Amino acid sequence: MSAPCLSTTGDDGRFYSSPWAPESNKKSVTTIIKEGVPKPMIYKHSKKSVAFAAINYLDLIYELRERANADN
Repeated sequence: MSAPCLSTTGDDGRFYSSPWAPESNKKSVTTIIKEGVPKPMIYKHSKKSVAFAAINYLDLIYELRERANADN
């Protein structure tokens, strides 16, 4: 796979440079995620994804809760 335009890949991950300010390299989103740096939008998106999954599997969640209550 070829590298994206204006990107440089090294040992520390992928960086993008601006044609207007070549000295300012910015980390790629995937590099930031791999380093474990929390990003607010990703966090908000993950909460939304969990909520949608809970709604989609609500019947299964109720069934599992009933099984857990029956076992106790």
